[in-house]
Amino acid sequence: MPKPVEIVHSVLDIPEDVTAVIALGKQYGVDSNHDDILASPDHLSEDSRITVMGVGFTCLYAMEKGQELRVLFTGNKNALFTGSAVEFMSKQFPEVPEAWYDKPDEGSVTTMDSALRVPQILRAEGHSSAVLETVSFHAKRSRKQFTKTASGLIKCVAATDSLVAEHSEEHKKRIETWSSSSRVKKERIKEKVAIVVEAGVIGSLGRKAVKAYRP
Repeated sequence: MPKPVEIVHSVLDIPEDVTAVIALGKQYGVDSNHDDILASPDHLSEDSRITVMGVGFTCLYAMEKGQELRVLFTGNKNALFTGSAVEFMSKQFPEVPEAWYDKPDEGSVTTMDSALRVPQILRAEGHSSAVLETVSFHAKRSRKQFTKTASGLIKCVAATDSLVAEHSEEHKKRIETWSSSSRVKKERIKEKVAIVVEAGVIGSLGRKAVKAYRP
């Protein structure tokens, strides 16, 4: 298997030759199910909201440098992520051209679906260099899955909570509150267990442990 790419924590560390951003949402998880998403005014979980914000700041930095980016929102289509992410992006980052992000991946349900579909979409469009952006607790597992399918395309993974936190003190405090919550702590445990289970190291007991954290 190819060597895993670096996980970065600042827009300054995203390689200059990147032309595309893969924005991976995280709608469902610990204490977050479909009813919670429907009850949210913007139909986004806080994890997905943070990812879209991190992507927005990545776009603003690219604009400062005079660069263009292709932003591809991808995530559980049944969880309303892609359409909600596009709408949230347009409201929170009106400076960013909608043409950058108005064609999301509408066909994926799982992270592995995204890992299979997104590289094909971007390569068909002529992109050969992309950054994968998602919240930090989901970064290692998504990196592992995309490494299997997008070798050479993914130049790094960016932790979107770090990208948001570096923007201002207000954003930093928001991320600190999010990061220290019991829910996110449980998400970190769930992701670590999932990585082990998917590697085939442990069997049914591990799978039950993952399910115990799912809504």
